[in-house]
Amino acid sequence: MKTAEDFKQVEIPVEVPKNFAKLFSDLCKYTQNLESKIRLFEKEKFGSKSEAFNPDQGSLFNEIEEVNTDGQDDEPSDTEVQPHKRKKRRKQIELSADLERQEPIIHKLSSEERACPCCGEEMCEIGEDKREKLDVVPAKLSVKVDIYKKYACKNKDCDDPKPKQATVSTAIPKIKATDSTLAYIATQKYLYGMPLYRLEFFFAFLGVLVSRYVMSKWMIMLAGVLKPIYLCLEEKLLEDDYVHIDETRLQVLREEGRKATTKSWAWVRTTGGPNAPPIVLYHYSPNRSAKTAQDLLRGFRGFVHSDDYEGYASAFDANDHIQRLLCWDHTRRYFYKAYMGIPERNRKGSISEQALKLIKKLYKIESRIKDESDETRLSVRQEEALITIEKIKLLCEKNQSRLTKDSPTAKAINYTLDNIELLKVYTTDSRLNISNAPAEQAIRPFVIGRKAWLFSNTPAGAEASMILYSIMITAKQNGLDPFKYLVATLKKLPHIKTADDLEELLPLKQGG
Repeated sequence: MKTAEDFKQVEIPVEVPKNFAKLFSDLCKYTQNLESKIRLFEKEKFGSKSEAFNPDQGSLFNEIEEVNTDGQDDEPSDTEVQPHKRKKRRKQIELSADLERQEPIIHKLSSEERACPCCGEEMCEIGEDKREKLDVVPAKLSVKVDIYKKYACKNKDCDDPKPKQATVSTAIPKIKATDSTLAYIATQKYLYGMPLYRLEFFFAFLGVLVSRYVMSKWMIMLAGVLKPIYLCLEEKLLEDDYVHIDETRLQVLREEGRKATTKSWAWVRTTGGPNAPPIVLYHYSPNRSAKTAQDLLRGFRGFVHSDDYEGYASAFDANDHIQRLLCWDHTRRYFYKAYMGIPERNRKGSISEQALKLIKKLYKIESRIKDESDETRLSVRQEEALITIEKIKLLCEKNQSRLTKDSPTAKAINYTLDNIELLKVYTTDSRLNISNAPAEQAIRPFVIGRKAWLFSNTPAGAEASMILYSIMITAKQNGLDPFKYLVATLKKLPHIKTADDLEELLPLKQGG
């Protein structure tokens, strides 16, 4: 009978696969990718939304896909200690000289209070202390009453006894809302993100019943009368030779032949040249197809700044009249995500850190030459920016084959190398931007408003929203007060007779 001691001596043979080293290496890389995705998820879910790049000290033990083994980076370190500069403190409140000043209230001491506490003599006035305070008058509703007198001929034998009545031309007749009411509702919803159901409650608290359904009808009517201005702005935008374009999701509930959960799209186009007046145009589309992009820029000749969405490639790459260029913000974002997916101890010297430093140098160049002449800007881009871009390209090519294709760093490298020629285009013309930020900034008010009102009820409502957003944001970008602009425009619209009259109503800077 075998004892426990006999079993201890038994050796169980274990067959080691011939490709064990490769399997183990693949498993390590797979684990690293999973850890990277978890870190990115935690950062997006719980961390700061800022993409500020501040490389940390890091560790000497770096993963193979994160380390440049060919030597030190030849660029100056971004971690050098800079002299401390005291930030200029912002004013907490500033009462503009343009604000209406109320009749001042004079505060005096009574005759008893003016008696000197020492000798009893009456004190004389020696000066004053003036203090200004901000005073808010809550919204006040009133009813405007118009009486239209009727007139008829007193002659009983008159051939045309039809009575006449005094009339006043209005942009939208026969509704119970003045021009200022329409402008107020439009600015509250499209400029400040106030949904119509909240405005319904607001009016109810002030003692007036105005249903969201009625306000929605008013906004569709308002967009209808303002559409000629929208179309005139579109003509001006397409006459320029540099346009930014972007798109974001939109949900429309009652769209024929589609489920309420189906996503539609809001597109934005904006002028990009430094001398062009800011024009921001939104467009509703039930899809994100390349045909929509083609329709939005039909007849356009020049540069189109976009992201790398394949619809733009199929829409414009075969068009000899359009030169597409891509945004360095997106490239930077790829490397930033890869950088944040690396453990802090291993970030120092990683590929993503090196790439971020080089991209940061590109933006520093743009900041330095921002106010220079066109010739200087183009010269510096050709001499400095192109060299930096070439270093980024070499860094990516050197490390592309060493990474697993699913790693965040590999995705950043592949994106950069696939689009490097389109990323270079901005260096060929001094007017072009390094990023597509104008389009992304233009679409931000729509995205913020969408968080409040969530969806459009019908395609007609969505199209109306695009027109009103376009006119309001364009007015704001040109330094105009959108509310005052809308009120003035609605008063003038009924008297428009020619195209020149219409052009005078565009919400652009004087001379724009």
